[in-house]
Amino acid sequence: MPGFAHGTGIALLGWLMRLGFLFTSPVIGVLSDATSLRAAMLVPLAAGLIAALIAHGIRRAATRDANAGLTSS
Repeated sequence: MPGFAHGTGIALLGWLMRLGFLFTSPVIGVLSDATSLRAAMLVPLAAGLIAALIAHGIRRAATRDANAGLTSS
């Protein structure tokens, strides 16, 4: 994570993942009770796809910025 020491970034990511695992199970349960399990399981699928798109965009931006730094030197 930019701006953090490597160990701090890993620890922060670990805590965010724990919070995600803690809250997603009850949310899926509530959604499956309100709709159906099939519909509720679309939520983690959509969240994973959105996370992958965001990660891809961040990586492309970082690569573009790194390449721009090389050409301007």
